[in-house]
Amino acid sequence: MSAAAGDAARLRGDLDAALAAYSRALAENPGDAAVLVNRGVTLHMMGRAEDAAADYARAAELAPNVALIRANLAAAWLDAHKPGSAREAARAAVALDPADVAAWNNLGVACGLLGLARDAQDAWRHALARDPNHVSTLFNLAQSVRGENPDEAADLFDRLLALAPERDDVYAEAISNLWHACRWTRAHALLADLDRRLARGMGTNALLSLAYTLPFMADDPVRVARVQAALGAALSRAAVRLPPAPPKPQSAKIALGYLSPDFGNHAMSHVLRGLIAAHDKSAVEVTLFSLKDRSREPGPWLGDLKRAADAFVDLSASGPRAAAEAIRARGIDVLVDLSGYMAGGRPEILAARPAPVQVYWIGHGGFLEAPYIDYTLADATVCADPAGHVEAIARLPACYHPADRFAVGPTPARGALGLPEDAIVFAAFCNPLKIEPACFAAWMAILRAVPDAVLWLAGRKAYAPAQDALRAAAHAADVAPARLIFAGHAFDKSAHLARHRAADLFLDSFAVSAASTALDALSAGLPVLTKRGRQAHANVAASFLTALEFPELIAADAADFVARAIALARDPAARADLRARLVAAVAARPPFDAATMARHAEAAFRTMAARARAGLPPASFDVEDK
Repeated sequence: MSAAAGDAARLRGDLDAALAAYSRALAENPGDAAVLVNRGVTLHMMGRAEDAAADYARAAELAPNVALIRANLAAAWLDAHKPGSAREAARAAVALDPADVAAWNNLGVACGLLGLARDAQDAWRHALARDPNHVSTLFNLAQSVRGENPDEAADLFDRLLALAPERDDVYAEAISNLWHACRWTRAHALLADLDRRLARGMGTNALLSLAYTLPFMADDPVRVARVQAALGAALSRAAVRLPPAPPKPQSAKIALGYLSPDFGNHAMSHVLRGLIAAHDKSAVEVTLFSLKDRSREPGPWLGDLKRAADAFVDLSASGPRAAAEAIRARGIDVLVDLSGYMAGGRPEILAARPAPVQVYWIGHGGFLEAPYIDYTLADATVCADPAGHVEAIARLPACYHPADRFAVGPTPARGALGLPEDAIVFAAFCNPLKIEPACFAAWMAILRAVPDAVLWLAGRKAYAPAQDALRAAAHAADVAPARLIFAGHAFDKSAHLARHRAADLFLDSFAVSAASTALDALSAGLPVLTKRGRQAHANVAASFLTALEFPELIAADAADFVARAIALARDPAARADLRARLVAAVAARPPFDAATMARHAEAAFRTMAARARAGLPPASFDVEDK
């Protein structure tokens, strides 16, 4: 009777009553596999995945030849974040029932979480051989193969959109896949449906993907802001907020926290290291909150950052609530999010409001338009008008983006780099994600006008699909694909900087400007040519060049950009003058002057903290250069 009562209670949604009834039944008959399974289902529905797995495992011992029990066990272990156990259970399930598509899918998920990409893809292909229209499996396989075969991924996404046209996560990831691989036309065709989807409401995961990808696709700040505002509102609604932090007196030292998954051998640490070391420790106490364990990465970056900060807290294994509580326990006054919507970012932590003042800085540029962000740090170049944003804007006086100085190795011969000795070498070491049609058209116009020039691009293994697309686009633009030369990845920072000196001019991207990539070029003495744009993302290099006092390297539009590049290609004396002046500027001015950048940032943080301690709301302001 108790088991039947449990079934009835579960069907009407009363999970507590169902759990109690099944537990009574099992007290009377502990060896009833069916009741164990039903209680496991109930526990799983209640979010108690590990408890559910325990019931399924016991049921599997009692009924070892029932595939469904093993499949349920695999699903429970996945939800309990134990992929090794999930893989074992899923393999047992498909051995008992090779036609169980869901079990094959879960086997793939478990393998993927274990880093076994090929095994994961094999499992998903087994599932699709039995059900070619299984949406979850199609999605998982598409996500898995996109880095190595974006065309296959695009075909899979097309199938998914035909099967589930209103699934926003499929829609967003289809666009992201195409754009990463420089399949611009197909990506823009999908983008035509964005406004309709935004009007009817989109899911958080889809908005998160689009908030990152959309700025790269067009210099369109209005549309980007719509997506980001929708995402910020959704994350804020879903958050379980901490109670307000206890007030501190105005005289209290500012507890400053930096939140990032990129404390280690990452571009974020490369630009931030000098600033952290330059902070005035009598004015601010600096805690680094790490969202990713990078302790096994090579290089001095993590150690240098730990030594420069007052404290380092590893949150990589903490859930959102625990992470927010750990930040609160440190009494942080100003929490600076360095990630935004980049990979590894955890916006849900900020949505819980662990600090009285929460700031977005650097990240992937622009703004977050999120109600849980009080301020974004900017400058007058990337933000000409602080009005109209969800967050307040604090504009630094010289440049919003810090940089560090590094040793530069000996300049290699061009031949050793695969470059022609006598050519004009235009460098553009940006991620292919930043290359959009207008930018590429300008680059090709420059190459057509300077027939002895080559374009030197980033050539990591992960960029191979994009490289093929770029060569094809060059051919279509009447430029020989061989004039696009792809540099291998340089793991040594000094060697990477040194090879910039083999180039003549760095050509910036348009919709999203080079950031740390431009700083590398500038620090090595390679002039960077950029152009002004509409959105903040488009004006990052312009911010650097304004601070360094090189207005002649900031073009007004694409036509001006092309004309200036051609003129510099034909004027070696002008290029030599730019190099000499650039070396002097990098040695003395922001953004490479870490002490000045730290002083400006601290002044901004003091104003923010003072307003919060006085009970005043965030308000935009400009930091004075004192």
